Amino acid sequence: SSVPLRFPYVVDASGKADIASASTTLALAPFAAAIARNDISAAKNLLAKEPELQAIPLAREVANSILTSLTTPALALTAIPATTTTFPLGNLQSASARTGYGPATRDFVPDPSLLLAAGGKIHPHGLYAHAPAEHVWIVDGQWKELTGSAAVADGHEGSVAFSIVCDGKTVWSTKTTRQGQLIPFKINLTGVKELRLLTHDGGDGTGSDWWLSLAPLLTR
Repeated sequence: SSVPLRFPYVVDASGKADIASASTTLALAPFAAAIARNDISAAKNLLAKEPELQAIPLAREVANSILTSLTTPALALTAIPATTTTFPLGNLQSASARTGYGPATRDFVPDPSLLLAAGGKIHPHGLYAHAPAEHVWIVDGQWKELTGSAAVADGHEGSVAFSIVCDGKTVWSTKTTRQGQLIPFKINLTGVKELRLLTHDGGDGTGSDWWLSLAPLLTR
């Protein structure tokens, strides 16, 4: 018997379905399979030559992000040039990172699809966390702002709360959240030495508590 396929999508105000995420998911399937086999060479070849990947800019960006995450270590704070005005938080070496399930990953999630899917869309950059989780960075007062969005990953029925802590003080937090919502954040980091992102169980157990911090960006 056949098994129905399910793909994320969004519907705009006019009622038109945006299937860009579904197209991206399909285009990336062979690439994700290569990554699952730990065949980085094949994944690079698909990115360079696969017509469907070439035809979809978002698919190319997602594949590039995943390959970079797997092959390029995050940078130490001291290695970032002082002239750099913005920098993805996930590309900054963390002081520590722990999650309630699976490894702490950047720009992909630890399941066969690899995709950061939230709010019916695929996102090329972000951090994965499963409650309870904690990510810590030493930012040493060198950044003025952190921006991004937070969400429960699509396809996961868990309930999660999220908080951002600067030098031991909680400066931003969400209520208990479920999939389908993207919650933007904008944090003043002036003078902040230590930054923590915390993911909490929503109160009904930790099953399926997949949380994504999407496009977290540091700005000087």
